[in-house]
Amino acid sequence: MKEFVHGGNVYNADGTKGKWLDMSANINPFGISESVRRAVTEHIDDIVHYPDPKAKAFKAAVTARYGIDADAVVAGNGAAELLYVYFHAKKPKTVILPVPTFSEYEKAACAAGSVIHHVRLKEEDDFAADWEAVIDSCPAKACIVLCNPNNPTGNLIGRETLERCLKAGAARDVQFVVDESFLDFREDEALYSVMDLASRNEGLFVLRSLTKFYALPGLRLGFGVTHKNVCKQLEAHKDCWNVNTLAQYAGAAALKDEAYREKTLAFIKKEPYAMAEKLRSLTGLTVFGGTVNFLLVKIKPSFGSGTDCVAYLRERGILVRPCHMYEGLNAQFMRLAVKNERDNETVIKEIHNYIISEKNAKVKRLLD
Repeated sequence: MKEFVHGGNVYNADGTKGKWLDMSANINPFGISESVRRAVTEHIDDIVHYPDPKAKAFKAAVTARYGIDADAVVAGNGAAELLYVYFHAKKPKTVILPVPTFSEYEKAACAAGSVIHHVRLKEEDDFAADWEAVIDSCPAKACIVLCNPNNPTGNLIGRETLERCLKAGAARDVQFVVDESFLDFREDEALYSVMDLASRNEGLFVLRSLTKFYALPGLRLGFGVTHKNVCKQLEAHKDCWNVNTLAQYAGAAALKDEAYREKTLAFIKKEPYAMAEKLRSLTGLTVFGGTVNFLLVKIKPSFGSGTDCVAYLRERGILVRPCHMYEGLNAQFMRLAVKNERDNETVIKEIHNYIISEKNAKVKRLLD
């Protein structure tokens, strides 16, 4: 497993927050909603009490928003915590990981002693795959983790395909973890989500995060959906107070805020595509994704490298995610969050400046 550093590290060496334009973390550019701000403010005095161990108000909001029974929901200190809880409880011998993808899947599985098998998604196929063939190749009793849409490539897997995969895998007792943490950014999420199937399927665990869509990474909040029997098993493997009081109230308020949700969906429907097209107009770049709020960008070797571009941008106060640490990618790749139009224009301009500086430097070396 490659050494991995997450995006969103805006802190200085002494722990103080730096003044960065953070394009490295895929967080809703609108920030926290006013309803969340009110919920946190109104309940600040409640931190003198232990959190509700059953997270009843939060689960009720999940039920109202997604139509999922509360006894099929397990609340987490971010979706990432639930990965560790799941693998600790289930301890699958073999875990199948299509790569490149989110690093915490491998870390969580390795922490539970699982053996990792990578399925390499190919750049020449735009990082797509024949998912039914992948499932057919899984050994019996294996666990496969599917990120939908995939981070960092943005690829989506349709619901019908996933249903066929679930059926094929069930015959060999293959377990499925489907991470839908970015699907809230899709107004057509029903075409891709299998969350409603998880409550009646002990072989399916679906993850959702509130940190991305509702801009709550500092509070840490997510949930998982699975059969109630599996939920009981997972509850037994986690701290009973794992979700803090303010996160529970903030999450309940966020899920009820339909105006915030509609505003975000209207923005994401346009801005990722606009940003991708502007980047594609620059010489030397290949752009992947655009289905949600991030883009994977490759700089062709003759125009520099993603790693060097990340360093160049950092010197100018902009944080961008390097991708050489992702299994299946290399130093030519970087990932950009989609923010507001002004911030997006700023980073596009500086990437263009980097490419020009690389070109000029190569000309100078030739002349010298």
